[in-house]
Amino acid sequence: MVRLRRRVALVAAAGPGIAPIIYFGTGSNGAAAALSTLGLGYLLFYILFALGLLQLMPSDAARFARRAGYAGLLVLGALPSWGFLALTPFTGVAGVGLVERKEPMRT
Repeated sequence: MVRLRRRVALVAAAGPGIAPIIYFGTGSNGAAAALSTLGLGYLLFYILFALGLLQLMPSDAARFARRAGYAGLLVLGALPSWGFLALTPFTGVAGVGLVERKEPMRT
């Protein structure tokens, strides 16, 4: 079940993580430099979140990367921008990637 949640989180976070760079990368929109910088921030936090989800590092570091990447996506999603408002629900769904399997208690 945790693996399914992580897959859902990875796909959901791809919306805010990749979409701004694709949008600003086309160059046909005449976007301001500040908005393209935010798009780059979304991409970097998505990469950090994805590295943690895919467990491409030791367990504690992956947990930290997952949490830090998601926190960064939340912070960027909280910035007042009508252009990024549509990406906020995807960030919310990506939160299921923070779920971890509960380890049994040892006595």
